[in-house]
Amino acid sequence: MSKKAFVVALLLIAAVICVVLLVFKDIPEEEDSLTVQEPVVLDERVTGPGHEIVIPVDSHKSPPGGNLFGDRILQGFGSGPPVRDIQLMGTLLSNYRMLAKGVDPRHYSTNEGVAEMLKGQGIVKLPALSEDHPVFNKEGLIVDRWGEPWLFHSVSSDRLDIYSPGEDGEYGTDDDLSLEQGRATMGKVEL
Repeated sequence: MSKKAFVVALLLIAAVICVVLLVFKDIPEEEDSLTVQEPVVLDERVTGPGHEIVIPVDSHKSPPGGNLFGDRILQGFGSGPPVRDIQLMGTLLSNYRMLAKGVDPRHYSTNEGVAEMLKGQGIVKLPALSEDHPVFNKEGLIVDRWGEPWLFHSVSSDRLDIYSPGEDGEYGTDDDLSLEQGRATMGKVEL
């Protein structure tokens, strides 16, 4: 090895050591016990040790029902265009599935089953919605903004379609809502 190559190799090793030291300089030394700090909610921000995450929140309204993750996702339920409600429910179910590590929708292919799951009363004990959330009627079914129960159809192990009869309460008319293959639409649904 030439003298020049040796010097270059030493400089590279020194550079790598400097980078490693810079990257790991803020990591605290290990302690005998691990202390976990819970995030503190201050106004519209969640803060924790060494980081801050800003959560977009409508400061004029609190989520309907409570403060579970599903309550936040369905915060705009019943306002805006009706097709938005079914989009929000699709987003909630998709997030639930990720958090519950791939819940198979075939186990939750009825309105009652999906309602149980979102209340944390199913196989996975992960509540997403408060039991008093406005999306539930007195019987505990998931209903649209007009009080009509939604239809959940399990197509496969990774796909759950959602249907609402719309304002007139009848399927097969132009105000039907559907979420099929992740696409929300308003229009005639043939079941």
